[in-house]
Amino acid sequence: MRLPHIRRHAPEIVATAKAQRWEPAEVLKALFAEEVAGRERSALATRRAAAGFPTGKTFQAWQPGASSIPPPTQQALRTLEWVHRRENLVVCGPSGTGKTFLLEALGQHAVEQGLKVAWFTLEDLGVLLRRHRADDTVTKAIARPESCQLV
Repeated sequence: MRLPHIRRHAPEIVATAKAQRWEPAEVLKALFAEEVAGRERSALATRRAAAGFPTGKTFQAWQPGASSIPPPTQQALRTLEWVHRRENLVVCGPSGTGKTFLLEALGQHAVEQGLKVAWFTLEDLGVLLRRHRADDTVTKAIARPESCQLV
């Protein structure tokens, strides 16, 4: 095992352990905790990059009061229960009302919760389906969105 996060944090943890006279088990626990945390951060970054979000908007910048969507509905959407029930979500409204912002924030939240997400515009999906050649199947062309829990 490479254990890159342990290698990165070992000098600092070992120095602290020596100064504070930790037991060997405490040192190992701290090192493995750093490895687990580092792997979780790496997995999150990988899922976020694979999703292909256009701007990086999250709920940190979202203003619930500025939206025409009722706050209880916003909160229900943020639970992501509808994703786990495999329900569809359609958001429609006039231009500039925050539809894309809300959907990207929901996608970012889903990624943070460990779900696999793929971001597509309607045009991107059309191109994806038209892209397959005679030697490819439609199933192969849509493998990426099909493998995700939220598209």
